[in-house]
Amino acid sequence: MPLYKFLAKNIRMKINFAYNPYLINKPPVDLPESVHKSMWRRINSQFVNTRGTPNDLAKIISNGNTYTACHIRYRHQRNFIQGQILSLDFDENGNFSLLEKDDFIKKYAYMIYSTASSTKDNPRSRVLFILPESIKSAEVFSLMSRALVGHYGQADASCKDPARIFYGSRDCDWLFLQNVLPMNVIGEMATRVQEQDEIKRKAKAEAISTNCISSKTLNDYLQPQLDKIINAPPGSKHATRLQVSTLVGGYVSGGYMAYSDALDHLLNAALGNTSKPHLAEQDILDGLRYGLQSPITLEPRRFEDYGINIPNS
Repeated sequence: MPLYKFLAKNIRMKINFAYNPYLINKPPVDLPESVHKSMWRRINSQFVNTRGTPNDLAKIISNGNTYTACHIRYRHQRNFIQGQILSLDFDENGNFSLLEKDDFIKKYAYMIYSTASSTKDNPRSRVLFILPESIKSAEVFSLMSRALVGHYGQADASCKDPARIFYGSRDCDWLFLQNVLPMNVIGEMATRVQEQDEIKRKAKAEAISTNCISSKTLNDYLQPQLDKIINAPPGSKHATRLQVSTLVGGYVSGGYMAYSDALDHLLNAALGNTSKPHLAEQDILDGLRYGLQSPITLEPRRFEDYGINIPNS
């Protein structure tokens, strides 16, 4: 449907998003690694935060420009400010006539466009869901994105990134449904995802058996690492928190301490040396997640570690 024939019933609605005025459609992928990295550094630093109508966004997409959530300076999930658009890709069964019959899309989607890789024989589409207000928590926005993906049985790891980019599609086809996704609907979906995450996390942590090593020996390994977080100077706090929590995650995976204990120790250390507690907490959670994938073996240091109890003389 040509844009000039579209008269939005939500013409006065304003939404927050960022777009890249210099990137048209998807950039080439068959480039030398150094060129590819340089290109993406430039792309990720050129986004412009804006506030406009859904029509404004549609015109930007039709021009081929990429869009994402609002962020500070460089596009990265740590620089996330707010997001109001949830996007869902249909690389299979992306025909408009099929999508508009889907109950959830018909009731809650705002608009659909054909992506740049869409063909007549293999139609591919992107469905946009607009929220009535911006979400200012990167974690919550990510949960909402994952809830949508999970609702359709898709498995897309990139949807966890709250600053994920979505490519425009120059002169694409459009279907406008003009619905707004209510907060209570997507909120309930996100809550279920969060509950499932917690169940999986607890099951994984409980599956790790605790090795026999004395608390004194464990403290010998743990405390110097916590001190690094406590004493980290400005400019190195982020890297230190990630490094130490990844190491401690290895202790957990190795069976030397419970996940909940590790989290408590790390958070206490990190929150005592930061002015941005939400970022510090995210560093700790990320590091633990990485560390759980690589168990670490600790060397015994005391008689107690071998089950030998020598009474004090």
